Amino acid sequence: MVKNNNETIGIRILNDSEENKRVVLSRESEVNLGDLIDHKSSKWLVTELPINNRIYDKTKMTLCNEEIPIVTETVTERVQIGTEPWGEPKYEEQTTTETDYLGCVVENVVKDYETGEAIALPSNTARITTAYTDQLKQGDEVTVFDTKYTIKGIDKTKIFKKDGSTYGILILNVETV
Repeated sequence: MVKNNNETIGIRILNDSEENKRVVLSRESEVNLGDLIDHKSSKWLVTELPINNRIYDKTKMTLCNEEIPIVTETVTERVQIGTEPWGEPKYEEQTTTETDYLGCVVENVVKDYETGEAIALPSNTARITTAYTDQLKQGDEVTVFDTKYTIKGIDKTKIFKKDGSTYGILILNVETV
């Protein structure tokens, strides 16, 4: 049993030829592109669309090597901090934020689609693959591995809509600030 986006499901996980990838076998529609799977104390990102062979869905997941902090809620409250000398309450605005951490795969090497050979990205850039969220925009800054990056481009070609919800993965092209 594993957690898929905080829901417990039963899936079968098999080793892949690559160290940081696993093959996932699941019942139909239990696992989808962009899902974050908690497996053996690590987060894994489903990076391929499931293929259905009538018995089970088969897909691949990649080990997340970092998390992106995402501010999910900002609340500003008016809080009494004392009283004025003439007896009226003294107030101050206090802002609190809630942050979620979105598992992601950060890479500085990509594979050539034709040859399969590794291609190093320029030293000040990286590619970040993460689950779909509408919280990340081009021009935003993200911090991974204690380095601040600016999102220069977002590949949204692996985003899908089904039954009123959006799912999939974002591929962020980032550059150091």
